Amino acid sequence: MRHPALLSDRSRFPITAMLLATSALSVLAVASTAHAQVFAWGDNTYGQANVTPSGTPVAVSSSGYHVAVLTSCGTIDFAGYNAFGQCNVPAGSGPFTAVSAGHAHTVAVDATGVVIAWGDNSAGQCNVPAGLFNPTRISANGLHTAAVSSVGIFCWGDNSATQCSVPASLTNATDIAAGGLHTLAVNPTGRIVGWGDNSLGQAVFLGSAVPVKIAAGLVHSLALDASGRVVAWGDNSAGQCNVPSGLAGIVDIAAGGLHSLALKSTGSVVAWGDNTYGQLDTSSVNVPVGGLAAGLLHSVAFQSCPADLNGDGVVDSTDLAIILAGWGTGTGDLNCDGVVDSMDLAILLSSWGPCA
Repeated sequence: MRHPALLSDRSRFPITAMLLATSALSVLAVASTAHAQVFAWGDNTYGQANVTPSGTPVAVSSSGYHVAVLTSCGTIDFAGYNAFGQCNVPAGSGPFTAVSAGHAHTVAVDATGVVIAWGDNSAGQCNVPAGLFNPTRISANGLHTAAVSSVGIFCWGDNSATQCSVPASLTNATDIAAGGLHTLAVNPTGRIVGWGDNSLGQAVFLGSAVPVKIAAGLVHSLALDASGRVVAWGDNSAGQCNVPSGLAGIVDIAAGGLHSLALKSTGSVVAWGDNTYGQLDTSSVNVPVGGLAAGLLHSVAFQSCPADLNGDGVVDSTDLAIILAGWGTGTGDLNCDGVVDSMDLAILLSSWGPCA
């Protein structure tokens, strides 16, 4: 099932409509390097499931057809659709501390707090507002981006559905999430505030949950409360708002095109909603993961065990051999100081055994 906005609303989502008109392939890809594993599953038409991290992943982001992976050393690795250069990190930029991937643009925060954006700029989504510096939260989706900093809330790019018209009464937030044509924020009192397109109820939260995290998909929304429970609202045409009964112990959430993801405290992934392209098939995610993201028709997660250099779910003699073989300037620089030495060996030894 596909929401009509995916195919018919070409004036607001021309890229999405064009791409969905093509054939798609359901696959599961596991990219394993000598640093860690990134799992990607679902649609791989544009290679978005072929993620190969250059270092230890600490965050992943996706909302359209490309995937961004932030590593512990501040680099960003990409896979997927790149027609607008959204996968090409600007020369001379970085290292980075945060990244968020919109439908065809990318936004990142560097180590000095400067926000930069690149890729499709058809709606001004790469024109970072003056005054935005060192954001505490940044979120790109559709053709717009939203961010929170110490001086307030910023939203820029497409405003065709008023998704960047921040309510005057909202001057600060603890979290923010950009959806396809809507935006969500959590105000200082813990209330979810939404604006933009609300045609299917995706922007207005009518529940009582006090969230610790929110996520906005194409036309639906999720919230995670302090007890580890998930609530969902908005478009439910593919069951993406049917949170599995008894689901608890959740520590992270992600909302995609027509599907939803949740990460359990055990490191396992739970998925529900549309599975046309296999975006719910978590069967090969066989080690605990530390974070996840949902694209339009695919899903991504990364392993939460950095010292597991060969990505087999356990820190053991094989990983020790990688460290020793890379001694000096080779593979195994776990602390990102540019050299593989006794400091990295100590990190590995302190993590010895199965990944938790």
